[in-house]
Amino acid sequence: MFQIPDNYPSGLNTLELEYPWLTPGAIFYLDRTINKSHSVLEFGCGGSTMFFARRTLSVSSFETNPQWYQKVSETITHRNLTNVSLTHITSLPTLQDSYDIILIDCEPAQLNRIRAAIHALPHLKDRGIFIVDNYAADFCTGIQDLFPGPWGNPWQYLTFDDPAWAGRGTRIFHRR
Repeated sequence: MFQIPDNYPSGLNTLELEYPWLTPGAIFYLDRTINKSHSVLEFGCGGSTMFFARRTLSVSSFETNPQWYQKVSETITHRNLTNVSLTHITSLPTLQDSYDIILIDCEPAQLNRIRAAIHALPHLKDRGIFIVDNYAADFCTGIQDLFPGPWGNPWQYLTFDDPAWAGRGTRIFHRR
């Protein structure tokens, strides 16, 4: 089990701590749910990249901020994480694989989260997990509509709200 520091909502040290910058409840849930057979796609890299790299088969990560991309890339190399593919992007990339887990946590000023979610969703495997951080923020308005439910639809979700969190919290969607 790991300990999340009190200043965690600030996002400081998430890369060094190897924690995703998600609400603590979501992190604890993911730590119990994911395994070494899973493949991950993420838009936005950092502590989540390290977290998933230590716990899953592979991580394909896309980052829009060139300075952050460089810092995370150096950390991946320094920590010898060979199961991570990190790519700097300026627009949505071509995706060809399917993934067990998809995380949308990119910088909204640089990459529209709704467009990223629409782009990634067809690549989620059956029974996959789709994670959206700051789900109630203005820049995520409409993401919920991509996951209709519960009456006969294949989606259910878990919400991990935190009063200290921007955009209310983290929402994790599951295909049934």
